[in-house]
Amino acid sequence: MNKDKLVVSVIMSVYNGERYLKESIESILNQTFTHFEFIIVNDASIDKTREIIQSYTDSRIVYIENEINIGQTKSLNKAIRIARGKYIARMDADDIAFPNRFSVQVEFLNKNTSINVIGSWYLIVDDTGKIVRKVCLPTNSTEIKALLIASSPLTYPYIAHPTVMLRREIFGDIGYYNEKYYIAQDYDLWIRISRKYRIVNLSQVLLKYRI
Repeated sequence: MNKDKLVVSVIMSVYNGERYLKESIESILNQTFTHFEFIIVNDASIDKTREIIQSYTDSRIVYIENEINIGQTKSLNKAIRIARGKYIARMDADDIAFPNRFSVQVEFLNKNTSINVIGSWYLIVDDTGKIVRKVCLPTNSTEIKALLIASSPLTYPYIAHPTVMLRREIFGDIGYYNEKYYIAQDYDLWIRISRKYRIVNLSQVLLKYRI
């Protein structure tokens, strides 16, 4: 890909994700917005994860394989450090992005330079892909900040990690995911970001979130 056209770096960490990985990868490769790189970190999977990823010949995929399992937090940081896009988009290996996700998010960030992080509403689906319910999150940055501060790592459903797109330079300012957290690393990141930057959710469903 021409790096001058590279706008988004999509980052995904996967460990033994063979069951849903193909559907997740294809939901990214089939985005209507095409100027992205897709950094996939295989965290020492022992199933068919490697074979599934390497079956794709799309030049936008950047494949990294960890020799040992280091966990999602460290794997995401590894991806961020090599990311070249203006924006960073998160994706999980069992979720499904709507085809217009990136086009909507990039357009919003381009037009709203005072906003640094955006998530979206989403649909919860079960293991078969059946829709369970629609989740409508708060959209106002001040409200989101207040709710984050008043919540905890186990009670903060105010921004969904795999729906997020954010400006890459934020990491150079507030730091990367804190690697002492094996889970809830995103909650810690949102708290640190919200102290200096604005976080919003788009009132539009852009992802199927698998439970």
